[in-house]
Amino acid sequence: RNPRLPGRWSVVRARDRHARRGALTRVGFPGVDDVRAGKSFEISLGTGDPQAAEGQLREMCEKLLANTVVEDYSVELLAENGIRP
Repeated sequence: RNPRLPGRWSVVRARDRHARRGALTRVGFPGVDDVRAGKSFEISLGTGDPQAAEGQLREMCEKLLANTVVEDYSVELLAENGIRP
């Protein structure tokens, strides 16, 4: 068994977040400020337009984040305070 290394975990997670953000930038989404993933993704965008944000998020799912052959996905918009706009 490998021991858990909390410091290494946080470094790996930070690198993963950077890699996902970089991948989204390369496929045409340069406005992503942050990406967190687990069973769901939390994506921070630098736009205040909810319709534009929803469209971008759906396109990100179709192009990169979701395997639409075997998965369904949904998009939920939240303001910075965690409340729906």
